[in-house]
Amino acid sequence: VAPGTAEGEHPMIEPAHVTAAGVTLTNARSRQVIARDVELALTRKARRDGLLHRSSLSRDAALMLAPCFMVHTAFMQFAIDVIFVDRKGQVKHIVKRLPPWRMAASPLAYATIELAAGTLDGFDVVVGDRLCLGVAMSCTALAAGHRPCGGCQRGEGGDGGVAEALAGDAQ
Repeated sequence: VAPGTAEGEHPMIEPAHVTAAGVTLTNARSRQVIARDVELALTRKARRDGLLHRSSLSRDAALMLAPCFMVHTAFMQFAIDVIFVDRKGQVKHIVKRLPPWRMAASPLAYATIELAAGTLDGFDVVVGDRLCLGVAMSCTALAAGHRPCGGCQRGEGGDGGVAEALAGDAQ
């Protein structure tokens, strides 16, 4: 753990919830963008609060909690789809339409991705797939020669994977 951070907190990120416009979640195998607005919950407080104080979640948004291998929907106002992934971003377990007042877990998971209920119905995500975090690039950036995550472009994960984005606490 880096100096100045509590045990289990991500040493590279200060705010409780991190939202960066354009952070995406992509399936490396199918190349489908699952979420275009990914929020990271990397501190104890952020993970504890999760989606509790919200009345809904947009279909193009996701909340990634790390480290986290179990979630509950106690006191929540809506159902969610949940994807459990390991440190490399490999999908270990999927739960669709988890209603309020329920729990779900995957002991092999390092992070949990929460999406609006029904979101996964429109995507080809299966256990074993590799999910990648990336930054959406504008047309201007692409024209200037900047390239998006090479691994997801090739369908293999590589740069931008969940492990690369969240491995700071393992340092």
